[in-house]
Parts: sequence; structure tokens; C-alpha cells
Amino acid sequence: MFFYKISKNNRKPYWVTKSENNYGEIWINMHGGWCLKNEKDEILEVADYPNKDSFIDCHRKEVYSYLINDNSDLGWLSPDGRFYGCAWAAHEMVATEYFGKKDSCELESEGWIKVFDSVDSGTPVYAERRVTEYQRVWLDDHNVKFSYC
Repeated sequence: MFFYKISKNNRKPYWVTKSENNYGEIWINMHGGWCLKNEKDEILEVADYPNKDSFIDCHRKEVYSYLINDNSDLGWLSPDGRFYGCAWAAHEMVATEYFGKKDSCELESEGWIKVFDSVDSGTPVYAERRVTEYQRVWLDDHNVKFSYC
């Protein structure tokens, strides 16, 4: 099984596998999130392992540093305006593993905002309509726009 360390949109590199679905060729991250493969994606490294478990055993620190990423412009914004960066498509895992919630809906019901990639532009956006003043300041300071999903 092949694993690819890629850089997408000049973000911090992370490990994925390659597959296909109804949309075409896709990258699948270690937590099951996926996005379309793009010709601009940079493959930095390729590794061959018998299965995902053996890969994670050898690359555990890299895999989990990918999950919580202070350098990411994607992630969760708390009601008091603190930002917790996470990797692409890892929002659910961060909600359950890092914050100990049942799912991301529970985190959102507590007033957290999910900051995610726009499908159209690849820039960070959010879809929550209820925003605290602290969140509004952070969103404005970081030029994160509202998006109708």
C-alpha cells in the first residue's frame, strides 16, 4: 500500500493515500477525510507499507502532528476567539479526540466555529451564522469570509 506525503496549496505537508470516487482521483488523509487530487499538489515523499496500521506505527508523530496544527489556517474557533488549527478534513477527529466531544455538532452547539476550505477558491471560510464579538474580530483579522455551504 502506497502512502504519499503531499503539500496542497502550499500548506504544511501531510500523509495521504490515493484512490478514486465518483468525482475522480482523490487523496484520503489518515483520518478518512478526502479531497480531489490536483495537478498542483506536490508529492514530497512516497512510502510503501503492508497496511495503514504499520504505516502509522512508523510515522505516528507525523500523523498526529498533522491532526493538531498550530500553523494551519483551518480549524476551530472558540467562542472566546482562540483558534485551534487542524489539518484539512480533520475537524471531526479534532472535535472528538482533542476536545473529547461526541462529534463536531456538539462542539458547534457550544458556539465553536469550524473554519474550513472553500470548495471554489481553496481559501478559509466559515458557515456559522451565530458569531461572538471575539470570533468576529478573529475572523476579520484573518480575512475569513462567510460561505453558504
